[in-house]
Amino acid sequence: MKKEIKNLLIDFGGVLIDLDRKRCIENFKRLGLHDIGNMLNDFHQQGFFLDYEKGLINSAEFRDKIRALIGKPVTDEEIDHAWNSFLRTVPSYKLRLLLRLKRHYKIFLLSNTNDIHWQYSLDNVFACDGHNVHSYFNRLFLSYKMHLAKPDPAIFTKLLEKTGINPEETLFIDDSAENCRAAETLGIRTYTPAAQEDWGHLFPEVAVRRAATIGFFDGMHEGHRYIMSTVITLAKGLKYDSAVVTFPVHPRKVLQADYQPQLLTTTEERYEMIRESGIDHCISLEFTPELAALSARDFMKKLRDEYRVDALVVGYDHRFGRNRSDNLQDYMQYGFELKMVVFPIEPYINDKFKQVIVSSSLIRQIALKGDVRTASRYLTYHYFLQGTVTSGYQVGRTLGFPTANVKVDNPDKIIPADGVYAVEVVIEGQTYRGMLYIGTRPTLHNGPERSIEVNIFDFDQDIYNSPIRLIFIDYVRKDLKFDSVEELTAQLHRDREAVLKMF
Repeated sequence: MKKEIKNLLIDFGGVLIDLDRKRCIENFKRLGLHDIGNMLNDFHQQGFFLDYEKGLINSAEFRDKIRALIGKPVTDEEIDHAWNSFLRTVPSYKLRLLLRLKRHYKIFLLSNTNDIHWQYSLDNVFACDGHNVHSYFNRLFLSYKMHLAKPDPAIFTKLLEKTGINPEETLFIDDSAENCRAAETLGIRTYTPAAQEDWGHLFPEVAVRRAATIGFFDGMHEGHRYIMSTVITLAKGLKYDSAVVTFPVHPRKVLQADYQPQLLTTTEERYEMIRESGIDHCISLEFTPELAALSARDFMKKLRDEYRVDALVVGYDHRFGRNRSDNLQDYMQYGFELKMVVFPIEPYINDKFKQVIVSSSLIRQIALKGDVRTASRYLTYHYFLQGTVTSGYQVGRTLGFPTANVKVDNPDKIIPADGVYAVEVVIEGQTYRGMLYIGTRPTLHNGPERSIEVNIFDFDQDIYNSPIRLIFIDYVRKDLKFDSVEELTAQLHRDREAVLKMF
């Protein structure tokens, strides 16, 4: 029989704090450091980054090595900003979970980290929650102070010696399977959570209740944000965690194999916006025919039993469950039977824009017509496309307007109406102004294929195969066919002037 767990070893990066390796690499590229990706890992670093993680070099030496690779002067602050962008945030519910767990277990932090990251975390993560870091942990074991790093088994041996804890009574939570295997060689029990997993389910004795809402939330527009704010307020009042129950794939696409959704956001963009709204938990449910077959009551029971949802915020016209035949009064009755609070919410009406009821379908219609300015008002951010620069017709350069041909990454995402737009263009973390063309190039007779091309102002770099983000600022004009290339060129000059005035 396994012994009772009495001790917890908790990793920091990836288990408590969300990491963003891509953002870190992009910020180093902005400083002029383009080839460090092979040294950066979510679990343990390589090269002099590993030396720094083990405390074999200090912060000043680490910064000097960065400067040597860049080959030009950069400040300590610039280097620290780029390096700290590896860290995002510790969701507040995880800190609350640690406080509850500490009543039942001895908790030790075991982290591969370094002085710059750790000082940033003390100043911007733990302090912001109002507690000292030692409120959460009985003891800290940091690689740069121990001169050891996971997955070296020696770091676990040293921790066991320092604490005197029994490995068989100890659970190690780390998002690296390699690190967990190293701990297991000493008899320590382990758990490897998935990226951004809510691993609190391992401890039902300290599980909290959740106030949640359900939806697909395409676009995460201002109406959605109103719902999120309502959930967060309700959760605080009830002393619950806040949660959103959503789906990675549009439910209609699962039920209708030939359905091709036109969406405002990709799954990744939508989930990121939900997390940034302040919601504690983003619960992603795979929408299956079996899930669709559940009655509304059975679905609510599933949320209560499996996800600890004890309060549910429901929109005035939201329907869920088999056939969507139930209404709000039915949901409230089921909630009463299941001991779940059902909290109805009225539609969000934008008073600034003619009492419009904001919805994803409305914004999709507006974006498809090319009115990106109004779409962005309802979204509360500028609509954007993410794509990759590909080879094009090479005609724009001969006209004095070289363009980057863009292939949009996600085919389900809405492409606004044909025409010319004022846009901001993001490449490797840098933002430029430009004018975007969407259309079939009728003057040049290139056939029916639709092109997306952007002329980036004051820019002359080779960016083929590079990721690119197009942020729509305003609509300039519709797509036109001109009688000659000279007329087209003259119009492009007028378009550029119009775009510059818009900025």
